[in-house]
Amino acid sequence: MNAIYTPNYTTSSHHVNSIYESEAETLSKLDSLYAGRDLVESSMSRGLSLGGNAQEVLAARLDDELDQLLLESLADEGNIITVSSKISDEDLEQQLQGMRQRYVDNAKRADEWETEIYSDIHSYDFKAMGIEIKPVIDFMTLQFEVNKPTTRHCIKKHLTEKTGTRYYIESDKSGIEQSGNVFTIKQVHDVRSRKDLKAIIQCLERYGVTYSDIKVTRIEVSLDFYNAKSKALLTALHKSLAYFENSINERTYKTEKTFTPIPKTPIDLLRKLEDGYCIGVNPDGSLAYHTSYHKMTDRGLNLHESEHRSRTEVNCAVSEFGVNNSLSNLPEIIQCAFNHLKFTRLSKNATADDKKLYRESVDTFGKQTKEHYSKSRHKRSFNQTITKNGELNKVISRKVSDLKRNFKG
Repeated sequence: MNAIYTPNYTTSSHHVNSIYESEAETLSKLDSLYAGRDLVESSMSRGLSLGGNAQEVLAARLDDELDQLLLESLADEGNIITVSSKISDEDLEQQLQGMRQRYVDNAKRADEWETEIYSDIHSYDFKAMGIEIKPVIDFMTLQFEVNKPTTRHCIKKHLTEKTGTRYYIESDKSGIEQSGNVFTIKQVHDVRSRKDLKAIIQCLERYGVTYSDIKVTRIEVSLDFYNAKSKALLTALHKSLAYFENSINERTYKTEKTFTPIPKTPIDLLRKLEDGYCIGVNPDGSLAYHTSYHKMTDRGLNLHESEHRSRTEVNCAVSEFGVNNSLSNLPEIIQCAFNHLKFTRLSKNATADDKKLYRESVDTFGKQTKEHYSKSRHKRSFNQTITKNGELNKVISRKVSDLKRNFKG
């Protein structure tokens, strides 16, 4: 019997029959992978090219896990492969297959580690990782009352002629609804500044409607994250979003009529996201409902790859804000909507078990609870292991403030 030691499989022909010489390189590669070298290199090259906290976390995690893997392999002499010069084809193939399976298992686990890390908000330093965050108003629903005789058809025709855009095509989701002299324009898109509203407002002046007469009844806002290396960022955002206490109907879906519970592990949820699924919280039409997904199209048209981004959005009824819903008060309405897109992180009270659970599973960890007093007598709306993500929320707040300035008169 002759022993072959890792990492150097350079056996001579008298140790292994010539029919097995072609297998020596395969065996060497497989055992090298089992020992952890290629596992680190492949995972690092795929997962660590972005820099920032994720790089440090993933490197440390892989180092720890691979150290343990090597200890286990040494304990059972798994790092030594012994073959006989008279070994049969079947026996050698069985040993090779065992090595192949260990490689497959280790590669699978490496993917799971990487996904868990990118599914954890604590892994992200957005600036260092080159991830750009952009707040956006997706659309608004506007309501107004005319003081001149007219019809829904006349208003729609006039708006289309003057703006050059055919709004409100789908009657089941959008349109101009009439109730006496009160009309509703649904889904006014591409609103980046007060100037973008000017064309609609000028059209409505024909019917005696002024800027301050127009009411905002619903608004949908989103946060777009550009340049993220993994769609698992959507999982990290979902886990850390400060959903309101009564949030329900947590699901993944491709169409609004289908319901699938959110997978409980990061790797399973990532597979859904990569297959085009969205994450939804609260039923459509609720006072506030959330959607998170990877945006690659806009109004049915494919976006350039540079415009692909991870998006988390919320659609809100303005009535629930308790503020003046006049279009002239749009900056405050915008702020109220983005208050639904705040994020959390683990607090200093989180134990090792809490951190492990957070890293390895998917849940609405950031969901708010009934307001209560902490042990230090401070009011809290999260459980003791969760706190506000001050750093991320501050970055978003500055960008939202810039957006709001675009709508000040």
